[in-house]
Amino acid sequence: MDDLSLEISAPGTAELGVLFERLGVFNRAAVPEWGKQTLSVTLRDPGGALVAGGYAELLLGLAEFRAVWVEEARRRTGVGRSVMGALEAAARERGAERAFLYTYSFQARGFYETLGYRLLASLPFPRGGVERLYFVRDL
Repeated sequence: MDDLSLEISAPGTAELGVLFERLGVFNRAAVPEWGKQTLSVTLRDPGGALVAGGYAELLLGLAEFRAVWVEEARRRTGVGRSVMGALEAAARERGAERAFLYTYSFQARGFYETLGYRLLASLPFPRGGVERLYFVRDL
């Protein structure tokens, strides 16, 4: 290791691309069915502004909902339920059998529970009084 230099920094897009590409090569060699798909759902107003949306990554029958957001003025109106329904349906159409997501203790725990997600685990942060909550649901 004497001829190597170790650097700690905020990663750039190029570095992340190489890192994930090389990790993907390793993963595909270990699990031949490895093949991540991505999908997003967006909801826009008549002017084209984004008012809600979600992003998911699908892998080996699991849909991981990585980001779900609803404009504050449209929360508690059914918009979030519509976005989640569309994400789940699109994931099922692509072969997903289970959905996974995490949220924070100050975000939407009750919302996900009303949709049938069950708490899998919680991880408290050492500071701030915040927990990361992991949820799962069969599709």
